[in-house]
Amino acid sequence: MVVGYGNTLTKRGAVIIVMRGVAVRVVTARVQPDRVTSAPHLNRCERVSQEITQLAIAQLAAYNRADLAGFCACYHPEVVVLDARGQVTLSGLESFRDRYAPMFARGNFGAEVPQRLSAGDHCVDLEHYWRDDPEQGQTRGTLLVRYELREGLIGLVQFLS
Repeated sequence: MVVGYGNTLTKRGAVIIVMRGVAVRVVTARVQPDRVTSAPHLNRCERVSQEITQLAIAQLAAYNRADLAGFCACYHPEVVVLDARGQVTLSGLESFRDRYAPMFARGNFGAEVPQRLSAGDHCVDLEHYWRDDPEQGQTRGTLLVRYELREGLIGLVQFLS
């Protein structure tokens, strides 16, 4: 069921809050990427917010399928990854791919996002993750992941724990 708030459309299970003309969207994990409505009447901020949200959804789906090519396709060639303090932990798509390749080859990992906030070119996911590593055993955790749009792709990722 499509729910409208002002001139912004979303799926059931999503809440849109409009503050000072900026749409801030809280999206539950039930929203499917192929069902996000593209509407020509949305303002630029709302369109960009949809774009980063769709990328966040697509990269999570590829992550959960252990589809490294699909996962990396969501990221800018000059992607930058930051830790919680804002320190660069890696930059560039080649380094990004190299970081994830061993984990994707092993499999046995996944994540779910029960809440997602987006505004403008930013998206923040509350992520519950798990992975089985032969050396470290099973790891589970919860963190915030912040994404920033750059030229139509995810250009910045920051892991906040």
